[in-house]
Amino acid sequence: MNLLRFLIGRKKIVVLMVLFIFMIGVYTAGKLDRELFPSISFDGAVIYANAGQMSTLDVEQQVTKPIEQVLQNIKGIKSINSSSSIGVSSIMVEAEEGLGEEVFLRN
Repeated sequence: MNLLRFLIGRKKIVVLMVLFIFMIGVYTAGKLDRELFPSISFDGAVIYANAGQMSTLDVEQQVTKPIEQVLQNIKGIKSINSSSSIGVSSIMVEAEEGLGEEVFLRN
């Protein structure tokens, strides 16, 4: 309890100590080797296509299906999941593990 009362009575010192510790953390994080950070690859993408006020069937036939056909010809694509609704087509594409950036940036 005495420590708590001491800290409550000296708010400016506590704020300065917290800022000092935060700055040390930021400085130390900046000095860490990049090797310590794991590499992150995004192996998925989502495509949204706005189709105005087209019906669900028209969106599927005129928007979703043609996009799916193009995607099926791309090497490295693992799976394609699509959804069509009134005026919107959404397609979720998953690339082979570790190939996401190569597949999505190349095409």
